[in-house]
Amino acid sequence: MPSHQLVIAPAAKDDLKDIYQYGIRRWGKVQSASYLASITLFYRVLANQVEIIRVLHGCQDPLRHLK
Repeated sequence: MPSHQLVIAPAAKDDLKDIYQYGIRRWGKVQSASYLASITLFYRVLANQVEIIRVLHGCQDPLRHLK
């Protein structure tokens, strides 16, 4: 099985940071970490890498965020 490099797009990194910071402000650190476990990842597999392009919560509209 070929190995793939994991690439996290800048928008996905920003999504994770925003989700975590929102969770801390709203519910505290423990719940924020739990909240991160319920997110939806959007990724694409290329020849030698897997790129995480966005990190969205299930309530977010993917069509709006994946332009």
